[in-house]
Amino acid sequence: VSVSVQLCMGNHHSTTTSLSSVLNTSDMKVLGEQTNLTQEEIREHYVKFKGSTYGGETITREIFSQIMHKCYPRTYKAELEDDIFRIYDVDNSGTIEFKEFLVIVSVMSHGTPQTKLRQIFRIFDSDHNGFISMDELSQIVQHLFHLVPEDQEGSLTTPEQFADKLMTEMDSDQDGVISEEELVSAFMRSEQLTTILVNKIMTRFVSANATILKN
Repeated sequence: VSVSVQLCMGNHHSTTTSLSSVLNTSDMKVLGEQTNLTQEEIREHYVKFKGSTYGGETITREIFSQIMHKCYPRTYKAELEDDIFRIYDVDNSGTIEFKEFLVIVSVMSHGTPQTKLRQIFRIFDSDHNGFISMDELSQIVQHLFHLVPEDQEGSLTTPEQFADKLMTEMDSDQDGVISEEELVSAFMRSEQLTTILVNKIMTRFVSANATILKN
């Protein structure tokens, strides 16, 4: 899972809040182990994160919406924004805290393809039951279909047709739902539509990340 994107312009503000007021020594040690970052690198990321929060301690939905609008003024879609937000919001609190942000960024930047795909699975599995239903798959396709170039659509000219073919690609045991392992396997064997969909999600994620951590 590898994509390259142009960095979106950030809008950072100076911050005087010290990292020690948010993360204690134990937190710093755990974050270092989880991300393989030095304490200095963690501090640098924290300053940039704070710049994106306008001095707050979390990235709210409102702030994240501004980030996505800035990255994609012509192809912005609120539903897709919700999908990408779920990658970061690991605890489903409705906000993105620095610790969960840094861990996810590390996983999505330096993790194995399988590890990244397990995070992307959480976008599809909106009810958190461990499987992707046809309804959940169709919903994601509806959110992303406008980004698929015509030359990649082939004969699949509607989101419904695209979703049906995706289900066929991924649902290897034909039980009507997609497990985490089935999503990973479909991507790893380079299934065409699965690859297109995952790369579109990754592009959105990387753009948001680049904006938040922009100097």
